[in-house]
Amino acid sequence: MRNSNVLLSDIEITGAHSAAIEYIGAGGGSLVASHLHDNPGVAIVVRAGASPRLAHNAFVRNATSERTATAVLVETNARPVLTANTFYGVRPESFILPAAISRPALERDNWFVNAGERPATPPARRGRGRR
Repeated sequence: MRNSNVLLSDIEITGAHSAAIEYIGAGGGSLVASHLHDNPGVAIVVRAGASPRLAHNAFVRNATSERTATAVLVETNARPVLTANTFYGVRPESFILPAAISRPALERDNWFVNAGERPATPPARRGRGRR
């Protein structure tokens, strides 16, 4: 996305070697309810000046190439909003973020699931008995 305010919703991106999505310039835009997985490169790059909203997305097995340092890269002077995303096998400390973005807020507003750990399964629902 370059200097635009495009809404990407309910998409799947896999196999990207450089970056699955890159926000460049003064645009905002949004990535919502999407699944970025199995990308050897970075899942999201947010360049200086960009301010996308990234919400309710699942990030799984990204940045698997030895040439890729992190699944999410945010440059200085970028202002993304990251809320309610689920990151599988990614620790918040691995994000490359400018000092202006609060790491505690990132941890509070998103879910980080350890590799190999499965999300909690709700208990089985009981049906109504016949009378």
